[in-house]
Amino acid sequence: MAQVSVKIPTPLRSFAGGAAAIPVEGATVGEVLRRMSATHSGLGRHLFTPEGKLRNFVAVYRNDEDIRYLERDSTPVKDGDVVSIVPAIAGGGGVEPRATIPLVVSERSVPAGARARPLSNEEMLRYSRHLLLSEVGVEGQKKLRDAKVLIVGAGGLGSPTALYLAAVGVGEIGLVDFDRVEVSNLQRQILYTTADVGHAKVDAARDRLQAMNPGAHVIA
Repeated sequence: MAQVSVKIPTPLRSFAGGAAAIPVEGATVGEVLRRMSATHSGLGRHLFTPEGKLRNFVAVYRNDEDIRYLERDSTPVKDGDVVSIVPAIAGGGGVEPRATIPLVVSERSVPAGARARPLSNEEMLRYSRHLLLSEVGVEGQKKLRDAKVLIVGAGGLGSPTALYLAAVGVGEIGLVDFDRVEVSNLQRQILYTTADVGHAKVDAARDRLQAMNPGAHVIA
C-alpha cells in the first residue's frame, strides 16, 4: 500500500485533532479516506453518507487532479501523493461535473516555474467554491493566482473590476489612476468610503483590496 498525506481543510480540523495533514496508507483514494475515517469518525460523517458514498458537496483531489475526472474513489495512489479535501462550506449544494471549459489566462502572464507551486491550505479554503467548478479547479485557480493584471483607471468601471479580480484570487494587480477620491465618486466607485475622501485613489484602492484578500499583491 502507498503512504500518502491527506490535507485537512481548516473547518474540519477539529475532527482530526487539529491536524492540517494526516499520513494514511492505502491503494486508492477511497481506501485512504475510509482508513482515515476509521480513526477519525467525525471526519467520516462529513465525508461519507450513511450508505458509505462520498458526499456530493465534497470535492477530492489527488495532487492537482479532481478524482471526478479520474476513477473517483477508485483512483489509485502512490507513495508521496497528496489527497486534498475541499468541502463546500455554506450555501447551496454540490456541483455536478460538467464538460471542462478551459480557463484562459495568458501563459506569458505566469512566472516561469510558478505553476508548479501547489495551493496552500488557506487558498484551498478561500477558493473552495472555485475548486468545485469543473471550469476552474485547482489548475485554473493556480493560473489566477499566478496571473498579472493592469487596471488603468480606478473609477466607475475600474473599482468593481479590481474588487472582483482580487476576490477571485488574481495574484498581482497593478493600478494606474492619478485622481484623488471625491465625495461625488462614492455613489458609483464602490472601492471607496467616506474616510477615503481626499486620499489618492490608488492608495485607498490598494488598502481595500489587500484588506479583502491579503494574498493579492497590489501595485499602485
